[in-house]
Amino acid sequence: MKKPMIALAIVFALSVTQSSQAQVQQAAGDSQYASNESPERESLIEKILNLIGLREEAQTLLEKLRSRMESGERGRPMPFQKVDLATTGPAVQTWVAGQKPIPGVHSAMIEGKTYILVSRGEKPNPGYGIGIRNVIEEPDRLVVQVDLRNPEPGMMYAQVITTPIDVVEIPQTNKPVVLENMIE
Repeated sequence: MKKPMIALAIVFALSVTQSSQAQVQQAAGDSQYASNESPERESLIEKILNLIGLREEAQTLLEKLRSRMESGERGRPMPFQKVDLATTGPAVQTWVAGQKPIPGVHSAMIEGKTYILVSRGEKPNPGYGIGIRNVIEEPDRLVVQVDLRNPEPGMMYAQVITTPIDVVEIPQTNKPVVLENMIE
């Protein structure tokens, strides 16, 4: 493990331990711990970081970690390309045809790439749509974020059965794919 990561682990462990302790004591009514930023904690962290010579690097890493935790960011955006079904190969077209009637998210590894399909299933008119907005790579899975389109109130639509889908390709991966917040 690299020195900055060791320093970050120490700082983070101390922060979490102190925060948890302060929350328990604050809940018990001990006003001495109203803030989790105690001088003793800061002094200990400073001593450890100065001892291993990584104070600035650890502080930078800790700030990035805190920012990421506060923003709710869980992973990193993964680049993807929309798939043009008219020009893609027959293996992908066959897979899409089999999956598109089934609402939800589907993935398959075909010819060295991973394909992700999101479907709303059969709908009564073309006012419905779906589009993949982001693919977020987390340590143990891929999270697909989608935008849904519903018919506009008062609009007239042809009464034909449609199957709104979107398909993208990403580099090959074995990670499971999950759909975030597709509520009909």
